[in-house]
Amino acid sequence: MRLVRIRESGEPRVDLMRVLGDEGDLIAASFFCSTGYKHNRSYMREECKYYSEEFSLPVMKFRPATTDESLRVVASRFKKLTKTQMSSTLKFSNADTKIYIMFKLSNLLLGYITKDSDGVWVNPSVTKDDEPIMNARKLDTLRNRAKKLKSLRGNIYIGDNGFGFAEYSSFRNSIIQDAATFVREGLARVLDNTTRSAAGNLSTIANKVGCLNSKRVEVLGFHAVESSASRAVALYLKRKDNWLCVDGNNPIDGEENYAFGIWDSGRATHKKSE
Repeated sequence: MRLVRIRESGEPRVDLMRVLGDEGDLIAASFFCSTGYKHNRSYMREECKYYSEEFSLPVMKFRPATTDESLRVVASRFKKLTKTQMSSTLKFSNADTKIYIMFKLSNLLLGYITKDSDGVWVNPSVTKDDEPIMNARKLDTLRNRAKKLKSLRGNIYIGDNGFGFAEYSSFRNSIIQDAATFVREGLARVLDNTTRSAAGNLSTIANKVGCLNSKRVEVLGFHAVESSASRAVALYLKRKDNWLCVDGNNPIDGEENYAFGIWDSGRATHKKSE
């Protein structure tokens, strides 16, 4: 369903997408922002009126998707794409190919992370200014509530509301690897927020992208840092080589990006025919 966001300046269009799943259904929308991920998150939270030819809509707002929710949206869209559609996306205009075009032309920011000397904290709680927390005591509290699992030579932790932690020894950084190996390592499983042996949504995405070339994934930007740093995780297609890139070194401000919002409030009703 296509909506038009009604504002004083400009009317960007928003495509609503329903994502089915065992964890519950999601209603998601993609948002573009030229001034950074933090601003995009603020933008999607605004209570705005939307217009649709089919539905009567009240004031609505969205919340930022977590990394696992973002991956669910992409995987659900990619599942339906054929190799022909992916090779000739300009010939198609449905919601699935639009997500793929967006994925090819710009960074898709999945969610917040905090990096420190021990590992990567995924979807941590945020401050009142909507920035990832970097307080060690608060992060440890979240980790203590999560489920601990082994991965490679290290451990990962899977918690509630998308939260997770991956020790650096649980995955390999600054490397190009085959997709089947990547989805079984700690970083992929934490981004996908899964206790299973492999990250299912990332597997779907990597394999679908790989049908155009080799099924490889480049992991970069997840290096250890001396002082805690807040970043956003980006997922994009490396145009020259057609392989998937997972990048953990994107600033939360200052770059063009797409991100998903999840329908948070507001109800739609069918318009009565006159």
